[in-house]
Amino acid sequence: MTNSIELPDLVQKRLAGLGRAGAEWQLQLPDIVDDLSRRFEVEFGRVLHGGTESLVLEAKRDAESFVMKVGVPGAALEREAAAYRLVNGRGYARLIGEALDHNAILLDRLGQPLAEQEMSVDEQVDWVCKALSVAWIPIGGDPVFQPAKEKAEWLRNYIRAHRALGDLSDEAIERSFRFLDDRERADDPSTAVLIHGDGHAHNLLASVTGGFRYVDPDGMAGEPALDLAIPMREWPEDLLASGDPVAAGHRRVERIAAATGVAAAAIWRWGYIECVSTSLLLKELDIEPMAEQYLAVARAWGDCSDFDP
Repeated sequence: MTNSIELPDLVQKRLAGLGRAGAEWQLQLPDIVDDLSRRFEVEFGRVLHGGTESLVLEAKRDAESFVMKVGVPGAALEREAAAYRLVNGRGYARLIGEALDHNAILLDRLGQPLAEQEMSVDEQVDWVCKALSVAWIPIGGDPVFQPAKEKAEWLRNYIRAHRALGDLSDEAIERSFRFLDDRERADDPSTAVLIHGDGHAHNLLASVTGGFRYVDPDGMAGEPALDLAIPMREWPEDLLASGDPVAAGHRRVERIAAATGVAAAAIWRWGYIECVSTSLLLKELDIEPMAEQYLAVARAWGDCSDFDP
């Protein structure tokens, strides 16, 4: 196995961008994998695709199946491991073990993503809300997790630096800044809960015990509405197909708010911010037609005077 590790293309591109550090890590990888196999008494199988910042391997111990995740340089897994440890299988995959000296974690094996199930968008939204909300464990100002203010500052800087990519109106961009200011003012670290941070339907996998559980948490601390920005911004094609993405957005936020008990206005604002930032990121990466779909929703929401619920 260790002599034939074929890294996914996106991981190889990430390593190439890291220069010498990436090349050295790739040379050490066979020894790392061998050591992890001995340490956790597992046999590794095929490489799993889908990630960009880690090697993900099938792992077995007798009849039990697991997944081993080994982060590339610069993609530390401490926060992710801490999130798994905290929830202890509640809404997220269960952490079986960790080897942070190798930047590696071992998780229980889950099934197909929610995004690949034969479900309507509304049904997927409901499952996302359920899985996210059960893991909103109060953590206060725990320094292990990224604070919401730090995330907000990153979003502000990213939107400011890349605003020209999306051909969004000045009002649409300024609205994202006003909403960020609003959510920062509302932030109270003492009431923060654990936030996944990337709770889309491809990260929500079927559990053998029923339902779905999350993988790949960013590990943040903030208000629940920050987590709900992801289901708010997702499925842009569905919002556009309605013919009125503003009305469709209102229906969605009402559904999410009803399912979680979180204030609709806060969900709207984080959702709008995520829609704008994601559209610019997809444009930067030249991922079409998805970039234009997100941009179309961002334009409709950003230029509409009736945006707030």
